[in-house]
Amino acid sequence: MKLSPLFSNGMVLLREKEQKLFGQTAPNSNVTINFLSQTYHTFSDTSGNFTITLPKMSAGGPYEMSIIGDEIITIQDIYFGDVYLLSGQSNMVLPISRTLNKNKINWQANSLIRSNNADEIHRVNEKFIRYFTVPKQYQFDAPADDLEEGIWLSVTPETILPMSAVGYYFAKEIHDRYDIPIGLIEAAVGGAPIEAFISEETLRQFGRYDSIIKQNKQKEYVDSVINADNDRMQHWYQALDNIDLGLKQQEWYQPEYQEEGFTSRVVPELFRDNTIGAIRGSFWFRKTFTMEEDYLGEDAILYLGSIIDSDQAYLNGKLIGRTEYQYPPRCYPIPAGLLKNGVNALVVRVISSTHDGGFVPDKPYGIRYGSKFIDLSGNWQFRIGATCETLQSQSFFNYMPTSLYQGMIYPLRNYAIKGVLFYQGESNDSHPEWYEELFRAMIKDWRTLFDNQSLPFLYVQLANFGDHKRFNTGTNWAYLREAQRHILNVPNTAMAVTLDIGEYNDLHPQNKQAVGKRLALAARAILYEEDITYQGPIISDYNFILIEDRPYLELIFSSAENGLLIMGDQIQTLELSTDGLTWEVAKASINDSKLLIPVTTKWPQFVRYAFANNPEGANLYNTEGLPASSFLLSLQATS
Repeated sequence: MKLSPLFSNGMVLLREKEQKLFGQTAPNSNVTINFLSQTYHTFSDTSGNFTITLPKMSAGGPYEMSIIGDEIITIQDIYFGDVYLLSGQSNMVLPISRTLNKNKINWQANSLIRSNNADEIHRVNEKFIRYFTVPKQYQFDAPADDLEEGIWLSVTPETILPMSAVGYYFAKEIHDRYDIPIGLIEAAVGGAPIEAFISEETLRQFGRYDSIIKQNKQKEYVDSVINADNDRMQHWYQALDNIDLGLKQQEWYQPEYQEEGFTSRVVPELFRDNTIGAIRGSFWFRKTFTMEEDYLGEDAILYLGSIIDSDQAYLNGKLIGRTEYQYPPRCYPIPAGLLKNGVNALVVRVISSTHDGGFVPDKPYGIRYGSKFIDLSGNWQFRIGATCETLQSQSFFNYMPTSLYQGMIYPLRNYAIKGVLFYQGESNDSHPEWYEELFRAMIKDWRTLFDNQSLPFLYVQLANFGDHKRFNTGTNWAYLREAQRHILNVPNTAMAVTLDIGEYNDLHPQNKQAVGKRLALAARAILYEEDITYQGPIISDYNFILIEDRPYLELIFSSAENGLLIMGDQIQTLELSTDGLTWEVAKASINDSKLLIPVTTKWPQFVRYAFANNPEGANLYNTEGLPASSFLLSLQATS
């Protein structure tokens, strides 16, 4: 007999709802469940599939259940509580381990001072918060009927580090407030566009995905592309190693190597901002530094911020860490005995394969030991090891249309959930004009799949991101945020605005605690029916009015019942336009939940707020301290 991995030790079942328990056993055979002094019977069909519906239960546990068919399976440590599905891309996946400031280094990034929460995490013992990670798998020919593997874990210091940070902070808020068990099912994949989470039937309504859906159903094609990608990548890296002067001649990472041909470069700096520019290849950086006599061999960690695309770090000739792609923070433990009093040599080999390379600014670069931090930013010695052609991008099939719906979402269809938490959109920024219709379609899709047309969707609006010094060069994220804002007119949805907690230099902002708390606020209102203001101000209407014969544009906001608040002397990033092309900065005053904008010249046709990828200085909030959503409003119609 076989049950879905979802039905296993430690599971959390949704309270106050019937739950279907399904599995496989011998065909046409009797199946019995013994649970809480009750017995439930059914028969398997001709294929051996069976389903038994358990009655509604109040929150509680732990319980034990026995399922008897051609064998006996006993499930222990069962709780009833509230179950949430977490989905989206990397900012939902981002684990607790990536958000910890383990060594109490504080540095400033886009007005956010990161505080140390490692001590709290290392003491955590939340046996009433459980999480289940859906295996990352794609499917093209037909939806997967079930999951291949997976286990439920309670939150302890040993299990929390790989857990979704957004999920944990959300669950902790809800559990602490309502004292009920919380189950989280994470079905998210870094880099995935929204099309991957939508069914084939729904995507075919748009037409533009038909050919790729048909092509990916051919297993031979998929396998051939994967093999070609692997061969190409292996050849590219091997060829680079073969021509890299730092590996062919003397090994440039050895401490005794004499720095012939090296020049001085500043670290951190992106290659696009200096004379290296947009070339691909390997780039060697060397730095010598002195450890004072007070160093007594304590544990130490090398911090190298973030590096594009990949890197290998050598200390005194020994490889101490490597990262194969650009996003993870570089935190490399230094082996005991390797760091020495006196002069040490650090060498970093940077490989730029597909992006403009470099060291991301405004990150920590240095060595931490004990309470001390040796700053390694500044002048380094630099030399190019080799240059080559750009590595052609891989075909990520788990990013393809329908792939994750069929491989990861469809198998969950019979597991009762209370709501969905969704954090996604970054990978759809090339076509923000498609996002609203796709998001609407996905919500409808999932509500049909889970047989709940009012299934709550709580989602995160994209944070501020990108170099604010160049923010006027692109507004694709602003348009995508606008699409996300429009989804609020879908019933039983709520949006957590995060325009104030992003980081200009990091696609994965670290402050996931605030994200989790804002989603929890939305849940408290939408799912637990608390009468609270649960999201930031949302533009809802406008009027042209006269005050003492002077014309004003009046902007009306929802989620500002207790009033609006400008953080500073004057509102920032608010603009008016008469043609949608040329924009002028606008001033405004607050009147309860309204903004009053004096009209000084022609009547404006458009108004926008915080409408940039990284709208530096956006400062409109409600009195609860939640930031307003960005918006672009045509003044010929309501939003």
